[in-house]
Amino acid sequence: MTLQVCRFSIAFIWLYQGIVPKWLGPHADELRMNMALGLNEAQAHLLSYVGGGLEVVLGLLMLVFYRQRWPYVI
Repeated sequence: MTLQVCRFSIAFIWLYQGIVPKWLGPHADELRMNMALGLNEAQAHLLSYVGGGLEVVLGLLMLVFYRQRWPYVI
């Protein structure tokens, strides 16, 4: 029971971090870090959305394959 709560908590954190700060409104500091890589503002937004998408996918993988270890290794 405790292990499942921990697993679902980790999945929720990945989902939250992918949706709220990246899709609903990228934070200015995060966009500045992306632009420090040499990206323009549009590319920085795109990188934020792609990164958020990857985090959401990882969170969903952890929910679907919660009994397997490979999502946690990723």
